[in-house]
Amino acid sequence: VREAMKRLEQEGFVQVQRGRGTFVVYHAGEAVSQSLENVVEAQRGDKWQALLEVRELLEPGIAYWAALRAGAEQLADLRTAVATMDKSLRDADAYIAADNAFHLALARAAGNDLLLTLLEPLMSLLAAQRKELFATPAGPENGQYHHKRILTAVEARDGKAARQYMEEHMQQVRQDMHA
Repeated sequence: VREAMKRLEQEGFVQVQRGRGTFVVYHAGEAVSQSLENVVEAQRGDKWQALLEVRELLEPGIAYWAALRAGAEQLADLRTAVATMDKSLRDADAYIAADNAFHLALARAAGNDLLLTLLEPLMSLLAAQRKELFATPAGPENGQYHHKRILTAVEARDGKAARQYMEEHMQQVRQDMHA
């Protein structure tokens, strides 16, 4: 039990206060994010491969449901993120923040809190991966091409196209990872 408690404390799920007891940490999202970062760092070979595979499973479905369910507020958030990325093609930090905002807005637009809960802990990993991809030739421009197509499909309420465009975006990410 002591070893289990130490492990939970190391991973941020509980906080031990000497003389008071052990308490569950309610910012579990941060702990999950840290645990996921540890898993990615421990990967043999290409450390981003596992993250990309998870994205390939989740994000096309998110785009599909976003196209069918997005409200005016989510559409505005998507448009703002795309416009910010357009202005930030030479500013990695601003572009990456807007890129994360775009993908989170899609998840919110999908109208499924579980999808958003699954995607949120990946954001710090995605930011680190995007930092590397930003340096690839035409990386931000390639990403923007796909983001705009996804946005257009979501605005048109075309779930099938949104899914396809997100799949093509993931293929582009895969190509940029190997560049």
